[in-house]
Amino acid sequence: MSRFTKAKQPFREITEESLELEPYCNELLAFFAERMISGETLRRNSVMQKRRGTQIAIAFTYRRNGELVSCKYRDITKKFWLVSLVVLRA
Repeated sequence: MSRFTKAKQPFREITEESLELEPYCNELLAFFAERMISGETLRRNSVMQKRRGTQIAIAFTYRRNGELVSCKYRDITKKFWLVSLVVLRA
């Protein structure tokens, strides 16, 4: 048996509203168009954006059974960060 146990984290629900996500703007659409990624592809994959001051971060949403479970962000400097739903398993 391991001496180390994983710390239990509380359950928290994440939503588009709690993460302050919004539909992508024309600037972001142009960014992806330069990379040959269509608006339809962005829509199908639920890509959104989050504003941080004057910066726009791309928000890649991840869903399980239609429920938002995680969101990975990328800003213009290619910095990534992640927000996830924490679920305790019995």
